[in-house]
Amino acid sequence: MNLRTYGKINLFLNILGKREDGFHNIETVIQRIDLFDEIKLYVDKSFNGIDIKISCDKEGVPTDEGNLCYKACKWFMEKYRLNGKVFIDIKKNIPISAGLGGGTSNGAEIIKALNKIYNLNIDINVLCEDSVVLGADFPYCLIGGTILCEGVGERLKRINSFFNKIIIVVKPNFGFSTKDVYENFCIDNVKYNINKDEMIKYLNDKNFYGVCKTISNTLEYSNINGMDMIREIKFKLKSLGAINSSMSGSGSSVYGVFDNLYVAQKCYDEFKKEFNEVFITRTINK
Repeated sequence: MNLRTYGKINLFLNILGKREDGFHNIETVIQRIDLFDEIKLYVDKSFNGIDIKISCDKEGVPTDEGNLCYKACKWFMEKYRLNGKVFIDIKKNIPISAGLGGGTSNGAEIIKALNKIYNLNIDINVLCEDSVVLGADFPYCLIGGTILCEGVGERLKRINSFFNKIIIVVKPNFGFSTKDVYENFCIDNVKYNINKDEMIKYLNDKNFYGVCKTISNTLEYSNINGMDMIREIKFKLKSLGAINSSMSGSGSSVYGVFDNLYVAQKCYDEFKKEFNEVFITRTINK
């Protein structure tokens, strides 16, 4: 089975506070983009037991129990008491440690594929509710599109799409660990949070410039090393024509939204002189 697994950006991300379990309550609008990995999946259902093999063309991506495809596959097969030998080959296009949800998207697509291969017909809402044990972004990645996520990310509400907008993604020559970004984040440093209702209204009204005005990410207040470069990339994106720019998720990728493809292409050409991982793409409904 051939699969495509899509990346995402956060149109806004508010951190509301730390919970007793150590996680943070958030509110965010997540939007899927047309930047994808490709996975080849083969399952031998005649095998007695569970055996998972993973390969990947990208250096730095784990191919053992640390891979989210492995974790998702093992979790799903154990939960539903399935047998099988599973082969997963990943062609990475989405940058890693970038806040684009690449690894989670890989794992979520494996869950959906196994649900189909084994003819289980488990409702997507059940999968979303259960898969949060694998990571806060799993429920979103199972559904995709334009979604308001609250709680730790498990409470989902589909909202009006921010479809077919021009996006440039820039990944600096380093990545961020989500754990490190949150550990270096202090909510007292946040000057303000975006009003989620304001962005949702702009999305419902199809007000492109209103949505762009409310793009933000409070995790940019983290004191992790490298945040100065994030700010420099944001400034350069806007100086080269982006309507607005933001770090995506916990970074380290930064994206800009454009209203003109020619301007976006010139911006892309400039950033390619400095960084290896630069992408021109669009928002999608998938």
